[in-house]
Amino acid sequence: MTNSSDCRSTPNKDYVFGLYDPDGEGLSFYKTESERDDSAKKTIKGYLDDNEWVDEVVNVFAFVVTHQARQTNTIRPAHESDGYDEESNCFTDPDSYNCDYELKLIQENQPTATEP
Repeated sequence: MTNSSDCRSTPNKDYVFGLYDPDGEGLSFYKTESERDDSAKKTIKGYLDDNEWVDEVVNVFAFVVTHQARQTNTIRPAHESDGYDEESNCFTDPDSYNCDYELKLIQENQPTATEP
């Protein structure tokens, strides 16, 4: 039930104002708090059915994203690798890699998304 044209389905450093609509768009992210709040008002009104509120309206919520899981400690195989690197990490595909994920501040090394 989210109604804004300038929102994203994933957060980035420019789109941190979130709205969750369980029966509509799910998670949406906005550039400004005002855009998010305008969309929230429209979303909440969508839960009014024949002058009665649908119970799920209490599951609509807004938030600000501060952290996101990001790749860390990425290990890529050497081009001349036989499937293993110098530390015996196995890479069966030359485009493969090993990594960890950690919760990082969304502002850290986060490119702006190119998602429409």
